[in-house]
Amino acid sequence: MMPNLLAEEPAATLPKIESDSIREASGLAISQKDGGLLWTLNDSGGTTDLHLMGLKGEDRGTVKVEGAANRDWEDLSSFTLDGTGYLLIADTGDNQAKHDTSTLLIVREPTLPALGRMLATSVKVERTIEFRFEGGSVDCESVAVDAGAGKLILLSKRTQPPQGFELSLKSAAPGIQTAKRIGTTAVESPAGASLPFGNQPTALDISPDCSKAAVVTYYGAFVFTRSK
Repeated sequence: MMPNLLAEEPAATLPKIESDSIREASGLAISQKDGGLLWTLNDSGGTTDLHLMGLKGEDRGTVKVEGAANRDWEDLSSFTLDGTGYLLIADTGDNQAKHDTSTLLIVREPTLPALGRMLATSVKVERTIEFRFEGGSVDCESVAVDAGAGKLILLSKRTQPPQGFELSLKSAAPGIQTAKRIGTTAVESPAGASLPFGNQPTALDISPDCSKAAVVTYYGAFVFTRSK
């Protein structure tokens, strides 16, 4: 894949998030049911709620994930599989690289509220993927779903260069899975940049047609086009 640094393009100021309940948004995903709505979640130690909002930041309510824990939720992905919309929650943060395993939670995207109404419901976890990274503990804030290939892609945060890992989206194998190392990626800080750790990946997403992937760092965004 060949990257293009989008940070060189003019930045647009987005509206402020309206909900006071979103104290540290750590993950953003577009609704699979309505392209005018977004999902987000709170970082480590927050509630186990998923927050729904409009493209202008307006609060549209919350959905509680039943039976879940928020050790260190970091990223959020939405995808469609076999005609059904899902949300994937990445409980993969590990600042001290001390956890033996990490967890991915998959829930069905709930029915959205009618215009002018607030979402207030709960969902059950459809699938839990407990896994460990090949080679040892990894701090990871970047997870995306390649539904077309049936794969989950993860990027390490604190290693240079960032390492990519892969899990199966559809595997029904019991027990703890292993995220296999698949290579590294190039996300360099701009020339003259002084922000420490500015090139650490903090989010990852894959386009609906699976032809492009976007990696976000503290400095900007890199878009990778899939090689043919």
